[in-house]
Amino acid sequence: MTFAKLFSNVGQAAKYSQYRPTYPEELYANILDFSTGGSRHLAVDIATGTGQAAVHLAECYQRVIALDGSAEQLQHAVQKPNIEYQQADAHQTGLPDHCADLVTVAQALHWFRHSEFYQEVRRILKPTGTFAAWTYCLPILQHRQHPAQAVLCKLYEDTLGPYWAGPRRHVDVGYRGIEPSSNDFLTVVRRDMESSQEQSVDELVRCLTVRDGGYAWHIACPSRSCNGRLTAHLS
Repeated sequence: MTFAKLFSNVGQAAKYSQYRPTYPEELYANILDFSTGGSRHLAVDIATGTGQAAVHLAECYQRVIALDGSAEQLQHAVQKPNIEYQQADAHQTGLPDHCADLVTVAQALHWFRHSEFYQEVRRILKPTGTFAAWTYCLPILQHRQHPAQAVLCKLYEDTLGPYWAGPRRHVDVGYRGIEPSSNDFLTVVRRDMESSQEQSVDELVRCLTVRDGGYAWHIACPSRSCNGRLTAHLS
């Protein structure tokens, strides 16, 4: 399933907005800490979806331009006075040269043509600007040895495995292999972090099934449900 096709359905875009995990405050603090040398006039959030990251950036930057290729996603975007949403391709944003203090990509870098995309990021970033991209992997239960963790892994790898799009492999390894190099940007830093969130079994399953592999699986097997197996181990 392609990135564009995944969100071509308005209902799917709404569910994705509702059930995807949030990003920890520590993440944004790390980005701001790294970009202390630049101003905070304009942040550009690429593949913004419904504006999950853009909303946080709007609290720190005077202006945010949030881009996405999916009109359906943008229909559900969170509105704020200093966020401007635009439908645009990540590889050809149409933004002026050297306009952005910060460019971000949240949970979407794996869909891009990376050399071409990094070239576009360099074009729109100011010389003192910062580029930040991040992803999250399969959730780990608080009690890692809990039997439900094995069920969750089996659901992710076996049940949904054949339905994940090819780029999913980059997510599973934390973007290792596609991250920018020193040939792309002057300074490249990788930071791994953990965050915790409370979710019900239903929310956890929906978090998986609204993503590309889960959505493709649901289309192929509409009568099947994943909730029962996890609930049996967590109840």
